[in-house]
Amino acid sequence: MPALDTLVTGSKITAIADAIRERAGTSGRMTLGQMPAAIAAIPAGGGLNAIASQVLYRGYSTTPDSYVDVTAEDFGEEGANTIIRAMAFAVDGPSYRSSQRLRSVEIPSWVTQVDYRAFYYSAITSLLAPGDTVLTLGQGVFMYATGLTALSVERPVELYSYGSQFSMCTGLASVDQEIRAKSGTTYVPGNCFSGCTALASVRLRSTATALSVATRAFGGCTALMELVLDFGAVASLTNTSLTGVPDGCAIYVRDALVDSYKGAANWSARAEHILPLSEWEA
Repeated sequence: MPALDTLVTGSKITAIADAIRERAGTSGRMTLGQMPAAIAAIPAGGGLNAIASQVLYRGYSTTPDSYVDVTAEDFGEEGANTIIRAMAFAVDGPSYRSSQRLRSVEIPSWVTQVDYRAFYYSAITSLLAPGDTVLTLGQGVFMYATGLTALSVERPVELYSYGSQFSMCTGLASVDQEIRAKSGTTYVPGNCFSGCTALASVRLRSTATALSVATRAFGGCTALMELVLDFGAVASLTNTSLTGVPDGCAIYVRDALVDSYKGAANWSARAEHILPLSEWEA
């Protein structure tokens, strides 16, 4: 019998570990000794994964042109669960093909986090998130959701630093969003919008004073011609953050920060196209 601190490697036990990870919304490895506590920590009733299964079933066996709209009421009583867990509404093989009929989701104000790839490859076209509390979007939450055409939700969003939130959303044409970290640096994380080939206009707003536009955040955004950064400070930029973005893309920043941006590392390469925000607002 393996020791409790031995990593799970047997195929049957690994299957149990995979089930725990799916229900718990995590992706890390675990030992046999860690599994009981992980099972005990899973919310009763299956959390929002179970809700996802229930609401998506409405479109599972209907005609191909049917669709599913997920409303706030589908999430049950306030505070019952605060996290939409990993892969909850994702398309990942035939067992999730009902997600290909997902049209819109309204996230209740008391849901605070959307975990890893929750809407991966889904057919979602509209996201509603009323309220004013910060909504954390985990890694790859809308990755390959090609039907999503715009991002502009009422709540401020925290983009988890592991990134790829909207990677390969090839239908995404515009973004107008407040971003805010619950603590520390506010990120436009790595590969956040990479491969969004239809993305033409982005406006990001933040009152934060520590900001970062990370590696390939807008990589491959070949249609991007307007990037509005309504930030309270100069954001750091890597030398690959804007790879593939046209040279003529206009970058609008607060008037008082124009010269600082033009002289900042990696921004200076686009100094000619860094313009005052007042010109964009005019």
